[in-house]
Amino acid sequence: MKEAPFTTDMHSELDFLRHFFSYAQRKYWRVPIAQMVVGSHHATASADASLSGLGSACERLHFIVCLYVPIQIQMRTLLYMPHEDARNDQAFVPINDLELASAILAYAAAKCAILFGHAIIESEWPVLRLFSDNVSAIANLNKGSARSERSRALLRIYCCLAKRFFAMHEYQAYPRRGECAF
Repeated sequence: MKEAPFTTDMHSELDFLRHFFSYAQRKYWRVPIAQMVVGSHHATASADASLSGLGSACERLHFIVCLYVPIQIQMRTLLYMPHEDARNDQAFVPINDLELASAILAYAAAKCAILFGHAIIESEWPVLRLFSDNVSAIANLNKGSARSERSRALLRIYCCLAKRFFAMHEYQAYPRRGECAF
């Protein structure tokens, strides 16, 4: 069996993990029992992305967020790149990464709404249910890992957002026709 080369990407990920699991960060290792027990959700948010924008909304937390994707990133999507050329190009930005970014945007907006008191949540341990139409983005968030470098970078951002925050998350795909969402 061949050994995998130790790349700079792997080195940066190991540095991130070494910092996260350092003795100075030990207070973040403990997980309250409320985060381990499945509870009912307190708010439901939806997230979606297109090749030209990201968006999320939550009626209970009173937010709607829309971010337009800069033209420099749009130029690296299928909107401007032919599909055949995109497969071999490292600069290509797939829709899965944009969907993952929209889910992280929804989490960040929910965190801001709760922390800044824009929404009153009765629980000390609020649970956010997030719906997305991209199964890959949901799988990446649930696993906490991804194959692409860009997705792993987005998950590191999500990890930093989730650090020092008490809200749990529950990610689900939109239900198919005939299925119930709850």
